[in-house]
Amino acid sequence: MNVAAQAGGDDNGRRTPPAGSRCRNGRIINPETERQAGSVFATAQQQVTDLFVGDFAESGEFSIREYMQNPDGRVLVLDYPIRQSGTIAPVFRYLIDQAIMHGMDDPDRSAYYLLDEIEHLDTTIKRLGELINVGRGVNCQAILSLQSVAQLEDTYGKERAHALLSGMVTVIGLRTADEESVDFLRETVGTSFEQYTQNSGDDHTLSESEEKEEYQFAKGDLRNFDPGETVICRQGSGWVHGQIQLLEDRASFFALCNDRSCTERFESFIEQSAIFTQRLVGTL
Repeated sequence: MNVAAQAGGDDNGRRTPPAGSRCRNGRIINPETERQAGSVFATAQQQVTDLFVGDFAESGEFSIREYMQNPDGRVLVLDYPIRQSGTIAPVFRYLIDQAIMHGMDDPDRSAYYLLDEIEHLDTTIKRLGELINVGRGVNCQAILSLQSVAQLEDTYGKERAHALLSGMVTVIGLRTADEESVDFLRETVGTSFEQYTQNSGDDHTLSESEEKEEYQFAKGDLRNFDPGETVICRQGSGWVHGQIQLLEDRASFFALCNDRSCTERFESFIEQSAIFTQRLVGTL
């Protein structure tokens, strides 16, 4: 059997059209191509349909770039739907990355990024490291809220997760349970050297002194913090153990008020909380 013919060529090795096909402008047209293209299109359409659901199902007029250029006093909230996380996570990653990119384009404009429980986002934010490590130089502040360091390591990988955490200037640690979070807080707070003296009880025997390095908090201490009990650490300044006011403590603060007074009271609450945090951190 001729090898060239077996591979779809002639005796001189040139390619020949498959049976039932014809040539147009020197190109081979396969009658199966149309059906293959339809199958590819259907698959792509299904992927897009699964991705653009909920608020992204229809074309919108909102622009991340235009918002970052002129927020006009507005706060941009991206509400991540946990139930659809498997399909919609790439959209949120793109939106957050775009917000970071456009926010860092203008160093004369301040931007704050409050990223709540990013370890539960089923994808990684590509520009997060840039925001944490470079953002301060262009007036972009990152505030990360985590439930578990272990889950952050699972999403970003152990090395990258620790690199992200090490870039945070201030750490506020509340009660935590998983081993990785406890170890991270203990390492962040640091250690101290304690002097221990051992005496045999005999007046004629000299006592022995030993210096040991110990963590400031035992693992059980961090796991048993009361609600609102916290340890605040700031790079280069030390740490402080204190109590912060929980939002639940102010529930009645907003209970019986109309929209306008709620807005005013909420702004007052935020201002008071900011002053309290500044004072607490300022003691470091």
